[in-house]
Amino acid sequence: MIYSGSSGDSLIEDITFRTNADLTEFTLADRTRYINEAYSIVAFTIMKADGRMTWDDPNHPDQPISTFDLVANQTDYNIFSSTPTAIQDWLAIQRVDIMNAGGVGTQLIPLDQNDYKGTAQSEMNKAAGIPYAFDMVGSVMRLYPASNYNYSGGVTIWFDRAPSYFTVSDTTKRPGFDTRFHQYLSIYAANQWNGTKKRDWSLEGKLKELEQQIGITYAVERDKAEQPIIKREYKKFK
Repeated sequence: MIYSGSSGDSLIEDITFRTNADLTEFTLADRTRYINEAYSIVAFTIMKADGRMTWDDPNHPDQPISTFDLVANQTDYNIFSSTPTAIQDWLAIQRVDIMNAGGVGTQLIPLDQNDYKGTAQSEMNKAAGIPYAFDMVGSVMRLYPASNYNYSGGVTIWFDRAPSYFTVSDTTKRPGFDTRFHQYLSIYAANQWNGTKKRDWSLEGKLKELEQQIGITYAVERDKAEQPIIKREYKKFK
């Protein structure tokens, strides 16, 4: 479904149908706010259920990938300093790759402060070399150890990020997920208005049903394109 239009097939029109409220009663700004709130719920549902095929909103103008330059003997990097704006609303890091001085790439291991309890952070990998791990504190990525070489575009990061939200000026833009579930956004907005204004929360059941269907779709159906892997049954021997 498109965001807004006059052919009876838009999210904004569907909200009017389900609330019997015009744009004076239920303003476009308030509808957009609820639609985007619902979009966040859909994104969370998809990412929680997603199998091997990671979801990213195709409305974004770029890929959820960022790179930054390695600087010899530098440990900390603010990843937003060279990250496209559309990626800065990131939710999680999928993976991080690094190039060594010879141009060969490898994947970094994620670390957490709990992984080096009892050791001062200042004592971790004091000698520069080829980084093998990273830790995140806010938007700052710390490499272990610091590199002992410079490399332009030496680190590549893959992100999960928030959806491309709607604005009141949008018209033909469509939600960036399975078309079968676009109405979740308009039903959610209508339910919020009906519940607040009429104490009518009767659309709650439909929303829960759609959330379940979205989860199943992104957990199972999208993985049909994956080549099945046959594994031996694990048996414990004494």
